[in-house]
Amino acid sequence: MPNGLSRARRRERPAARAEGRLHGVVLPARAQVGDLIPLEVAGRKTLALVERADVAAWDLGEPAGEDLDQIFARRVTAAIERRRRVLPPDLTVYRAVHDAGDALPGIAVDVYGAVAICQCYGRAFRRHADSLARALRAYFGAVRVVERGPRGRSGSLDRWYGDPIREQIVNELGLRFRVRFDENKLGSGLYADQRPQRCELRARAAGQRTLNLFGYAGGFTVAAAVGGALQVDHVDSSRSCLRWASDNLALNDLDPRRHRFIEEDARAFARRARRRGERYGIVVVDPPTFALGATPFRVARDLGPLLADCCALLADRGLLLVSSNARGLNWQRLAAIARDAARASGRPAAITAATGQGDDYPYLDPAGALHHLKALWLRMVEG
Repeated sequence: MPNGLSRARRRERPAARAEGRLHGVVLPARAQVGDLIPLEVAGRKTLALVERADVAAWDLGEPAGEDLDQIFARRVTAAIERRRRVLPPDLTVYRAVHDAGDALPGIAVDVYGAVAICQCYGRAFRRHADSLARALRAYFGAVRVVERGPRGRSGSLDRWYGDPIREQIVNELGLRFRVRFDENKLGSGLYADQRPQRCELRARAAGQRTLNLFGYAGGFTVAAAVGGALQVDHVDSSRSCLRWASDNLALNDLDPRRHRFIEEDARAFARRARRRGERYGIVVVDPPTFALGATPFRVARDLGPLLADCCALLADRGLLLVSSNARGLNWQRLAAIARDAARASGRPAAITAATGQGDDYPYLDPAGALHHLKALWLRMVEG
């Protein structure tokens, strides 16, 4: 089964750089948001892109006599060339630029076939969207430059370069997915950072009854079904997402009628299934970072009780995959929540692996801010 990257390819990671956000620096009095200015920070000369006048800037590293167009072009090219060396050829959805890990702090670029979605994490980039787009259009037919706003929505900058594309079929190591690019929304239906977890699930799913909570457009559902899952129960509160997931199964020559698509809040479904005494071989819990609705999901409040219900649903030796992108939740806290939930359910469990994003997401250290995805695998112990 594919594991996302071969052992040989894992030896070369895109180079991680320490540039990021500068706080507490003294900027020139007339500095405006989006200005590129030279600074000296702790004896080190650097170029800074002003984010908030007199407060913070993006640290672009040692000046090399380049303007911003040249900086973007050179660093985007370097990032893409690294991916070409380390990523499998049958992969058309991946992260091409990952923030300071690619010496472009405040910028993330996700690729979906011929489409590149460039997310900017601050106002400083509004003036420079055209420069970013020029650097990316050397490689991709259509580029969308978006300022990331609250709750997974676009901010005041949301601009297409090239003809806008609303749907695209992408390939992930033999799996096919339909992704969508909706106005004012950043979610596409498939998150590239979960590729290692989907690959692992695909390898483990054979013969297992599987539950996918917060199923969205079916990334984990397709991985489990292709891996030979006996049945996947796909749970999501959005009817349109259920249809989307069903379509993605069909896109992979799978019969959606062999699986169940359940329109319900994940917490309510888990409680109800526990009362009925349901049993699964694998349960996947990947809650959204931003959840809307009458009772939106909150990690601090809801994750522990939900995981307790999920542990109770697992058969002996069953597997629980739990992941989170919440910035305020580190590995240690996630592990503590998972262990406490297992004890609360009365089912002893052991954490068997801690995983996360792939090699197209370079990070500064395992616990660093750029390593935003935390994923744990727990196995129920017979008892």
